[in-house]
Amino acid sequence: MRSGASTRRFVAVLAGLALVSVGVKGLAGPPRDGTGASRAGQVERQLTETLREQGFVVSLRPLQMQSSIVFGVRGECRLSVRDAGDGGAIVAIFAADAHAIGPVRYLYGSRRYGAPPTFAMRLARLESEAADRLGLAHRVPVPIALATSPQCPDKDFALDDIRVRI
Repeated sequence: MRSGASTRRFVAVLAGLALVSVGVKGLAGPPRDGTGASRAGQVERQLTETLREQGFVVSLRPLQMQSSIVFGVRGECRLSVRDAGDGGAIVAIFAADAHAIGPVRYLYGSRRYGAPPTFAMRLARLESEAADRLGLAHRVPVPIALATSPQCPDKDFALDDIRVRI
């Protein structure tokens, strides 16, 4: 059985280690994993440029609390596209914002999904954090929400592998 002094010393050592751990993490800062505020401008630029290169007339609708919506029109084809990095929490909002165009699908890492690929996104974030901690420069895939009108061909318009450099 431990004495009271021994237990207090043990608790003090644990508290000290916890403070040192938090301090080191604070000095290192948050990992650059592609989810930061700087990503928004990069994603919007890539979406806009990619669509313009394909002959779309593009407009941007900036939003306060969500990712901006990029609209594209080419002939009878209309589309709405945006950064879906917030995952499943905003599926209903994306669907409501795009209801006049068509159903929303999600593009991520050259694949198409019916809902945000939260597991794939989480795995990529862990990989990105590890690469950042090792000092490796890399490009992070960005989940994209895409809605197209029925007049559009069934394709992803080269939006399925948007990446940001961190």
